[in-house]
Amino acid sequence: MESNINILIIGVTGNGKSTLGNFILQQQVFQSGLGMIAVTSEAKKETRKIQGVDLTIIDTVGFSDDLGPLENHLDQICHALDVCKGGIDAVIFAIKSTERFTTSISTVLTEMYQISDLWDHCFVAFTSAKGLGNTESEQVHKILSNLAHPRCPESLKTLLNKVQQRYILVESKDDMGDNYHATKMGQLFQMVSNIKQCTPGPYTNRSFQLAFTKYKEAKEKERLKEIQQQEQQRILEQQRIQIQQQQRQLEEQRQRQQRENERRQQEIQRQLEEERRRNAQLQQQQRYYNSSRRSDDCTIL
Repeated sequence: MESNINILIIGVTGNGKSTLGNFILQQQVFQSGLGMIAVTSEAKKETRKIQGVDLTIIDTVGFSDDLGPLENHLDQICHALDVCKGGIDAVIFAIKSTERFTTSISTVLTEMYQISDLWDHCFVAFTSAKGLGNTESEQVHKILSNLAHPRCPESLKTLLNKVQQRYILVESKDDMGDNYHATKMGQLFQMVSNIKQCTPGPYTNRSFQLAFTKYKEAKEKERLKEIQQQEQQRILEQQRIQIQQQQRQLEEQRQRQQRENERRQQEIQRQLEEERRRNAQLQQQQRYYNSSRRSDDCTIL
């Protein structure tokens, strides 16, 4: 077994990170409390000798809506990694087994998955395991049933896939006795050993910074692309409006021309009618004149 191990605990506010840290170290070294109000306000590191191992636990600020944008969550992890200069051997993602995944934390995790190398060092600890059953077999059966349930959040399944299905169940609030602690520490050390065999070395702040920088660059590209798309959309919308205006102007011009043509046709028709009327009058006058002359001619004879 390793002579020293560094473990970082992350998770949602109120999911028992600090309580889990206290359980692992068997001392009340991290401030903890009930509810979803954050108790831990900054990363804190504590080291104790457990089963002959110098075990260092770094407790972190929990993920919550209060932290705002994802960059703030990642800054907290970056700060926590900076607390342990030699890097960390494993990351524990604490999940309260009796709580549901929220939409907000699912969104945060979806973004965090882009920093892929962090999850190679990670495993899940389902806390408050007694809420699943009194014995470990009952707890395991319940968690497996929950994961197989059709309504199990896809974000939770994705998280377990990211950590290669590595998880343990821990009841860390109550005094479960020395044997329980020894059993759980054996499971925890085995998880850490498996991770160390599959990774090139401790996960450092530098590794996270590199991944974080790539993430921010990718997000900046997305932001610029979105701005360009919005600008293109704005230009297209302006062009659409201009085309509509031109079409409306052309239609108004067409209608004016049509009205003008109709007016001219009506004027021509009026003139023709007037001409026909005059011609008719002239013809009538001519007939009358001719009739009068015939009458005069008959009188003379």
